[in-house]
Amino acid sequence: MTARLRVYDSFAFPSKRRMIVRLLLAWWLIPLAGAMAQEPLRELINRELAPPSTSGWPKASDAEFLRRVSIDLNGMPPNADDARAFLNDADPAKREKRIDQLMASPLFTRHLSTTLDVMLMERRPNTNVSQDEWQAWLMKSVRDNKPWNVIAREILTADGDVAQTRAAARFYLDRNSEPHVITRDLGRVFFGRDMQCNQCHDSPIVADYLQRDYHGLLAIASTGYEVKKKVGEKDVAVLGERSGADLTFESVFIKGTLHRTAARLPGGVSIVEPTLYPGEEYTIAPADGVRAVPKFSRRAALAEQATNGSNLAFNENIVNRLWAMMLGRGLVHPLDMMHPDNSSASPSLLKQLGDRMVAANFDMKWFLRELAMSDVYQRPFDLTPDVIDSLAAATLERDQLASKKDPVDVAARDASKLATTADDTFTAAEAAMLPVAVELDAARTQYVDAKKKLDDAQKALADATGLLTTKTNISATLQQALTPLQAATAALPNDAELAATAAKLTARTQQIATELPALQQAVTDKSAAVTPVNNAFAATKATLDSTSQKLQPLLEAVRIEEAKFVAARAVMQVAEQEAESIKNRLAIAERISLTAQTRASINEATQAHASSEAAFVFANAQVNEYLTVVQQRTAAMQTCEQEMAAASSAMSNAQTELHSRQTATVVLSEAKAAIDRAASLLPADESIATSAKTLSEKLAASQLSAKASEEFLLVATQKSQAARDAMTAAQTQMAESTVELQRRQQVAAQCGAAVTESRASVQSADVAFQKSLEPVPTDLSARFALSQLKPLTPEQLCWTVFKVTTVYDRYVVGEVAELDKTAPLTDEQRKDPSIQTVRAAEIEQRTFDKLKGNIGSYVQLYGGGPGQPQNDFYASPDQALFTANGSAINSWVVPASDNATERIIKATDPRIAAEELYLGVLTRMPSEGEIAEVTSFLSTRPDRTKAAQELVWGLISSAEFRFNR
Repeated sequence: MTARLRVYDSFAFPSKRRMIVRLLLAWWLIPLAGAMAQEPLRELINRELAPPSTSGWPKASDAEFLRRVSIDLNGMPPNADDARAFLNDADPAKREKRIDQLMASPLFTRHLSTTLDVMLMERRPNTNVSQDEWQAWLMKSVRDNKPWNVIAREILTADGDVAQTRAAARFYLDRNSEPHVITRDLGRVFFGRDMQCNQCHDSPIVADYLQRDYHGLLAIASTGYEVKKKVGEKDVAVLGERSGADLTFESVFIKGTLHRTAARLPGGVSIVEPTLYPGEEYTIAPADGVRAVPKFSRRAALAEQATNGSNLAFNENIVNRLWAMMLGRGLVHPLDMMHPDNSSASPSLLKQLGDRMVAANFDMKWFLRELAMSDVYQRPFDLTPDVIDSLAAATLERDQLASKKDPVDVAARDASKLATTADDTFTAAEAAMLPVAVELDAARTQYVDAKKKLDDAQKALADATGLLTTKTNISATLQQALTPLQAATAALPNDAELAATAAKLTARTQQIATELPALQQAVTDKSAAVTPVNNAFAATKATLDSTSQKLQPLLEAVRIEEAKFVAARAVMQVAEQEAESIKNRLAIAERISLTAQTRASINEATQAHASSEAAFVFANAQVNEYLTVVQQRTAAMQTCEQEMAAASSAMSNAQTELHSRQTATVVLSEAKAAIDRAASLLPADESIATSAKTLSEKLAASQLSAKASEEFLLVATQKSQAARDAMTAAQTQMAESTVELQRRQQVAAQCGAAVTESRASVQSADVAFQKSLEPVPTDLSARFALSQLKPLTPEQLCWTVFKVTTVYDRYVVGEVAELDKTAPLTDEQRKDPSIQTVRAAEIEQRTFDKLKGNIGSYVQLYGGGPGQPQNDFYASPDQALFTANGSAINSWVVPASDNATERIIKATDPRIAAEELYLGVLTRMPSEGEIAEVTSFLSTRPDRTKAAQELVWGLISSAEFRFNR
């Protein structure tokens, strides 16, 4: 590691930037140390993706977890009895035990191999390797827990010529060995980079996707080609490999500026190959029907460099894809768009997962188990109140991220500048090298032409020499045969047949002898012809050697600058990933923080509303309380009015009485005065004296009455004044009461208006909260604080339908019975776990073989097109029609073998019927509302069997059934 840092330091970066780069490299290169390095992978995952919480984060319910993990690991849910037992199990370790149970099942092997199949082949047709052969190879690989890098290496190097590895060659062969298709899919499937548009130019959308990366990979893919080989009566396709050459390319946007690349992995340095003369590159040279084998295999170099643990893109791609298999989306998503601008949910975690995967020898089963055991995998889908309560912690996270953003952005910009400088230097070195490379290409072409001419001349000489030798040998042989024949003819002169034979042999010998000079001349001529051709070849070879020597320092300079650029680019990628990640996380934290703030506003508004309502109630109470006072004072004033009226009336009566008494007194006084005058005139008149006496008595009495009336009037006047005073006081109090009542009513009205305003504030705060809450589930899912809503794959959907209708279990029972009959196990064998494992795998395979014909319908309806990414969800009318009217599904939901339909029919208690329905189909207990719906539905349907089938069909047709939540 220190040596690597020294190499990067040699880039002559400015000291400040060098420090930034070293810090970034330390993040990139230095693994976790001590106890941290030893922590279980699940704890690493939990720590790196800890959600914003102050009081802990909830887990998914047991029912949600059970359905999710069963479908994710086995491709199908449990049955109702199994689900009920798990939900009722109080063992705190039951989730871990269930994960181990699922991963020990042969269904795990099937599901993972199917997942790898879809990932690698994307449901392409089987044109050269049968699906059974391909899947059997994948199944064995998974069953044997073959490391992913070994599987990949076998795929990348297989040629299909060996039976044991032929299946692995399907990746190339069933893509018709088409170089551009293979280049794109190598980048996507093994390195997480869809570089399709980079065939023609650097990507205008993804800055990190370069044309040279595409062509470096194409330089490897283009060496492969299909060869038809006779195997018995059949033509079998195998993969040959040509010797590779550097590729020259130009951008369609920048015509005339050529670039050149050797074979290399995306983002890597050029693969250094041995220098061989043209014609010497092959162990087995290309020919019709012959699988060429080069001395240096670029495909083997690709496999080695990709799978040896040093290639970060390869390492992170597989953990990202396995992560997506379990959690519905990758840490980087889409899966084949891994680049800095599409940053991981946690770049640090992705890097560490890749490192840990390498340290674990690419053990996929270990990785999936640790992931399933993590809190991150077991988080709930729904945005529960507990989750909402925890969102306030996002404010602290937002502030922490905000404090990091500027320094990280600066580091990213500096790293980008350094990478640009390194790229410019590399491009300049490449430009200096290109003319000599073109010159070398021309020299190689001349060499090949001269070599062909030399080969042709040497072949002609060899042919002539061979013919001369043959003729000479024939002549010598004929001469050897002729000598004894002539002796025999001389000994038997009368043997005509012998003489004729001797004559023919003599003629033939003479004919051959006459041909020899011409053949000898031809050898001489052709031998002479070889010399100038050989000289020309030697000249072209010397030119090739000198040009090659001339190119070597330029190539070395290019490799040096390329290594610098690759290193600087890697640093830039790390820096930009971190900057992009912080930017995205900050945006999420700001949105979540806004939600927490608006929720706090609701609380504040609610409290203010409660206070205003309390004030309103108090004010109304004050009004109501004072109304009693007003009523009392009104009554008092009315009493005063009555008393004042009575006093006035009494005073008026007293005044009238007094006036009457006073008038009578005056009259009597005048009468008495008159009588007194008369008496004085007639003193002796007794009648006048009597009258005077009477009048005197009357006057005295009247005067007394008047006096009494005066006194009564005085009292009446006093009472009247007192009544007026009381009335004045009552009126004053009443006026005061009116003012106070109005004041209190005004306060109550103000409090009422405050209540209306505070209620509006609560409603406004709630609207703002609900709006701010809208992106939160997506944001929390993006950072894996909530579980994804993940659609079932076509295969999972098919097997899940079979499972919930007990079709699958019925077939399993049938296969068990058949094997127990045809190949029964002994008691001792039944006790052997290894034999039981083999038996379980056999039963699963036989069941799969019986039912696999149904998968095609689901793939056709729910899967993506062949050769296309298979992880997108879509709904279509055909899917709805298939579910609604498909005869297969309708036949599967009929009551049979204690399935949910049959259990509903048998249940006398509608609550039990609802439980059997929801446990059997959705692996959860029904809510009270759902129980009520089932109860109502069953009570209104006269045909219980049909009603039960409709209920089961309804849940199978539901959106919840199609998703793995």
